[in-house]
Amino acid sequence: MISTNLRIDENLWRKLKEIAFEEKRSINSQINYIIEKYVEEKEKEKEN
Repeated sequence: MISTNLRIDENLWRKLKEIAFEEKRSINSQINYIIEKYVEEKEKEKEN
């Protein structure tokens, strides 16, 4: 796994934190989940 610094707008951070809490994930896990889903969607688009 790669460790990186990421700058995120404060309002977006608060929203991510709330969603992560609701989904019982850490913010890091939530961001990783969102990125994985986005990449999966893009890969499906390429297949079509």
